[in-house]
Amino acid sequence: YMPIIKIDSKRCDGCGACVEACPKNVLKLEDGKLKVASLLDCNLCMECVKVCPLNPAPLTVEGDKTTFIFLVESTGCLPVSTIILEASKVLEKKASKLKELVKAVGVVGR
Repeated sequence: YMPIIKIDSKRCDGCGACVEACPKNVLKLEDGKLKVASLLDCNLCMECVKVCPLNPAPLTVEGDKTTFIFLVESTGCLPVSTIILEASKVLEKKASKLKELVKAVGVVGR
């Protein structure tokens, strides 16, 4: 999911424990204030919230269930659009095969 990180700057004391705990370097301290440095790198592990000495922590991390991150890397031989198109064709064939197998074993669906 797409991360949503909210920081209550009035409650955060800028200790930096969350910055140190984050394995992806998502957070940073800037002029003593907690900031999000790289939102898309967040993997929603919640380490930042777990290590915060304040209770409740002045930051919340959650995933937006209406949005997800879809990352495609290319070696440069094929454009990303071609990779996605070809992958969708493979998935479509596999889904059709699964549908046939489910019908063959007699599973009835709506």
